[in-house]
This record gives sequence, structure tokens and C-alpha cells, in this order.
Amino acid sequence: MKPMTYAPTDDAYLTLLQRRSYAAFFTSQCITNLCDGLLAVTIIYFAIEMNASALQLGAVTFGVTLSRGFLGPIGGVMGDRMDKRWFLIVVELLRALLMLGLFLFYTSGALNIYSLTAFGILVSTCFAISVPAAKSMIPKLLKEEQLQAGNALVQTITWPAFFLGSGLLAGFLHFDMKGGIFLATAAAFVVSTALLLLLPEINTDSDAPSAKTSLREDLSQGYKELSSDRVLLIRVWSYAAFTFFWRGALQIVLPLLVLRELESPAWLFGALMFVNGAGEFVGNLVVGRLQLRRPLVFSFLCEPVLGFGLMLLALALFVPYPMVPLFTGALLIGLGAATIDIPLLTVIQRHVSQRNIGKVISYWFTIGSFGGAMGNLALGAYFEFLDVRLGTTILSIGVVLLGLAMLNWAYRATRQA
Repeated sequence: MKPMTYAPTDDAYLTLLQRRSYAAFFTSQCITNLCDGLLAVTIIYFAIEMNASALQLGAVTFGVTLSRGFLGPIGGVMGDRMDKRWFLIVVELLRALLMLGLFLFYTSGALNIYSLTAFGILVSTCFAISVPAAKSMIPKLLKEEQLQAGNALVQTITWPAFFLGSGLLAGFLHFDMKGGIFLATAAAFVVSTALLLLLPEINTDSDAPSAKTSLREDLSQGYKELSSDRVLLIRVWSYAAFTFFWRGALQIVLPLLVLRELESPAWLFGALMFVNGAGEFVGNLVVGRLQLRRPLVFSFLCEPVLGFGLMLLALALFVPYPMVPLFTGALLIGLGAATIDIPLLTVIQRHVSQRNIGKVISYWFTIGSFGGAMGNLALGAYFEFLDVRLGTTILSIGVVLLGLAMLNWAYRATRQA
């Protein structure tokens, strides 16, 4: 791998959006994430409306989450084998057809918990297999020096668009347009398809894997290339550690600390989540404009920053005025998330061959999904044995020490390379 020293890009974000092909791709990603957020809460809403038991509701969310996290490598292989533009177009059209199918099931009265789950899994599968291809397509649309800024723009809109899409459900329900959710989403996917058709023809590389290659061999080739760079390999695998503590911090530690330990009103938890999202939003824009001599080393900052954020949350339990450490801690957790995704994705795009880039991205996403799921389970059990005050303090110290050790190792490893 060549030295990771890059000149800062002079392209402003608005300049990138003036590029017709990138603007079309960016808008398509916005629409896809809006629809994904809307469908995520819609499936849960309809399951509850059907009087699903707690077990059935858990089975629905488990099936949707499992397909999203663990089918990514298959999407990586398919995206690397096929023309990425047409692959994404086919997936968008498939999503539109699934939405039309859901609409027909709903209007005919045939929609039940089982068909809802099946449609949810299929839609989630489409999302899982399209993400690696979408991320690996960005280098085809931008110059190498523009990749970091281009990745930052896409990453910046991902979560805001997802949560805005979730909020659209309230509007449909207010106007009693339940079936309209599926029709509107189908139309949105058609618009996304039209935008992808505006992208230039992208020739498949001559060294692209052949369809005759088995799935196992294809996955093995992708992992072999990932393993050729030790620091990149460790960063991808250790992404599970970050998502373990990051999801646990937001979905277990923060609600327990705010709602149970401090007995604060529910609005405070919502406000802290907003600050967290705002921190990640602004952090992504800032990171996208940084000059990073060692982007992989920079990505190892995420764990220490997350750890210090947790430390501030713990501090809120010991001071008479907890608001300052609470909001500062939530902000730091958001900033921690912004320090890893953009530099890591940019390194993969620059240094992994086109025949394997989708597979490597899919490994990264799958590992992250597994880490986040395990973080919720493990930290939920952890706080069954330790009270929130002691447990959060120990956890924060452990994450900071682990993060600093990993950062030190990455710095030394890249200097020796």
C-alpha cells in the first residue's frame, strides 16, 4: 500500500454537488435513506396494530436486522461481479415492486404478521446488498482527491435522512393515509431509479471476478486483499468494538442514566440524542475537509473520544449540575462516530482493487452490525449486575484505556510500515 499522505482537497461541498453525476447519486442516496427510515418504523407500527405479541414483534425486528447485517457480503460479491450502476438500478426497481406488493396486500386485506415480516426481510435484504455497491461506486464518480469530501457528504445525510423518514410516518397517519405509505415509497424508489439512470456508463474492470468463481472463492479473495494490510485489517475487525460500545452507549447507557438514575423528564433524553446527532452531522462535514496524513491512524481516535464521552456521562452522576457533562458527553459520542467512517471508507476506496472493494466494504458493515447487536445484549446484561453509577464509571475508563492502547498501536504500526 502506498503512503497515506494526501493533499487537502480544494473542492467545496457545493462544488461537488455541481457535478451532475455525483449530484444524481447523492440525491438517490437521500431518497433511499428517507424511505429506509420510513419503512423501518412503518413495519413496527403495522406489527403493533396487528396486535403482535412481544415475541412476534421481537421476531419481526430480529429478522429485519439479521438480513440487514449478515447478507452484506453477498451484496459485496454481486456488486463486484456486476456493473454497479445497473446493479443499483435493479435493486431500486425491486424495492419499488415490493412496495407495490405491500400496497396490494394491504388494500386486499391479506396483510398479516407473517406477510409483513416477509416483506420487511426482503426490503431489508435489498438495503443490505445495495450498500457495498453504492459505497464502492463513489470512486467512479469523483477524482481521488475528492473522495474524502464526497464520502463526508453522503455520510452526513445518511442518519438525518433516516430519522426524517421515520418522522414522515406521523404525517401519513395524521391524514389517515396508511396505504399511501407504500405507494409513496414505491414512487420514491422509481425516482431514485431515474436518478441512477443519469449516471455515466461504468465499464466493469477487466480483472473483475467471473461469475464462474464460487461465492466462497470470491469472498476469500476479498478477505485475502483486506489481510494484505495489517492495520486496515485490524481497523475493520475492531470496528465491532466501536459499534459495541457506541450502540450500547446510546441505546443502553444513556437512557438508563437519564431516565432511571437521574429520573429526568423524557424530553431530556430526546434532546441529548439530538445533540448527539448534531455532533455527528457537523463532525462529518469537518472531517471531510481535513488533511489527513494517516487517515487509518485518525480513525482509531473514535474509541478514545467515545470513552471520554462516556466518562462525562458518568461524571454527571457525581456533580450537582449534571446538564453540562450530559450534553458535552452526548456531543463527544457523536463526534467519535464522525472520526471513523469517512477516513476508513476513503482508505478502502483508494487502496482496495475494484474487484474486491464491495466485498471489503461489506465485511466492514457486517462486522459493525454484529458488534452493535452484541453491545446492546452485553451491556444490558452488564447493568443487571452493576448499578448505573459504578457500571458507567468502570465502562468509561475501560473504553478510554482500550482506545488509547489501540491508537498507540496503530501509530507505531504505520510508522514502521
